[in-house]
Amino acid sequence: MNQNKSTFESKNLIVDWIGFNIQGLLDRKQVKQITKYLFQNFGFNSTLAVGSDGKEEILFNDSKNKYQVFFRIYKYYDIYWDGIKIDFSGHNAHQFYKVIVANQVNWKVFNHQKDIRLSRLDLCYSRKKTNDKINFESFLKQCYDKVAINKAIKNISLQQNSLSWIFKIGKRGSPNYYRVYQNQTQIRFELEQRRATIKPAQKLIFQDHIEEFERVMTEKFFKYSKRVLGIDENYTDWLIDYFRRQNQIKESLVTGYFDQESNNLINAHDKKTFFKFLQFIAFIQTQTANTKIFWDQSYYILQFKINDFMDFIQINNKNQYQRELLIKFFDQLQTMKPFVKIITNNSFQSFTIFPVVKAKKQFGEYGP
Repeated sequence: MNQNKSTFESKNLIVDWIGFNIQGLLDRKQVKQITKYLFQNFGFNSTLAVGSDGKEEILFNDSKNKYQVFFRIYKYYDIYWDGIKIDFSGHNAHQFYKVIVANQVNWKVFNHQKDIRLSRLDLCYSRKKTNDKINFESFLKQCYDKVAINKAIKNISLQQNSLSWIFKIGKRGSPNYYRVYQNQTQIRFELEQRRATIKPAQKLIFQDHIEEFERVMTEKFFKYSKRVLGIDENYTDWLIDYFRRQNQIKESLVTGYFDQESNNLINAHDKKTFFKFLQFIAFIQTQTANTKIFWDQSYYILQFKINDFMDFIQINNKNQYQRELLIKFFDQLQTMKPFVKIITNNSFQSFTIFPVVKAKKQFGEYGP
């Protein structure tokens, strides 16, 4: 798979757990062959335990290795089938998935009567932690209230731990288990999937159809997130952006989120300017821009001819009066009120859309 086409990477999704079952495999000799393969080829130390509460035994270990894999042998009376579970968690899962993507795994080493299965996949979206505990708690309560009225979803909870609040949907071990919480640096949105939810896609991994696998699992992650999360620009802008782009026609501007109420907030005098602004936003999506960073904020530097914009919005570019109106419009961009404001108890922030506008007169076929 070409890394440039990675769907997980482009959507900022991290594989936080990946697990496999090999039903019927109880032979410790064959288990050691698998652990040796992971140790020698990819630098994974390994630990083995027997049964649900068996003592852990180190199989292969090198203090220089950064990664770990956990094996557990189950008998029928433990979980109603015989075999082993192989689990990679956290950064270990992220690393092993990179090996899978690079098509470096020899699945024949793992096969026992060709019965290896993908048993669990955790995907996680992380964003920078905010210092506003009150607003984050309010957001989680909004999510809780949304899910609580959905009778098809069971087992929801909103609890406080030592760091913050945590919102949970489902139970550990269920086909879908979702969590939203804060750690020391991040807000994490995690979806743990098992059994029926990943069964249709598991063969794509073993057949090296990784691009299709990521597309399917990404869609599942965002659809379930939409189902259980409240819409709040401070926390779910990434989710809103995903579905806007999914529904967007190429070189068009999505305006379905403007309703009649928001339309009434714009007075008659400003409506033409606002509509022209939307046209301009659609236009710049067709242009090439250079990016500059100022105070950790990205600004896009655009250079274009007014005639090109007039052609885009289907205005006669020979009309001097229309050109002058557009020049006036671009001049007004610098005095527009900020469209984005973030206000909390401790801080205030607003974003200027166009900090600098430069206009240069050029003479063409139809005058200046």
